[in-house]
Amino acid sequence: MVSLNEWPLILEKTLQAYAELPYALGDAAIYVVVSRDNHHFFLMHEGWQGAQRIHGMVVHAEIREDKI
Repeated sequence: MVSLNEWPLILEKTLQAYAELPYALGDAAIYVVVSRDNHHFFLMHEGWQGAQRIHGMVVHAEIREDKI
């Protein structure tokens, strides 16, 4: 079983693996954002899909009260 202390690294590595996948629908950058307290983890994209500007959160994971 994974301890709660290991989850921040596991979440960050998992999101980073998804961020390295190519974005198939347009020209977008994908970012992994981790809060300083290691309780919030975001996967975000921004860029262009044709003539439309895209920007948003794809995944938000949070560690709260010893739960993910």
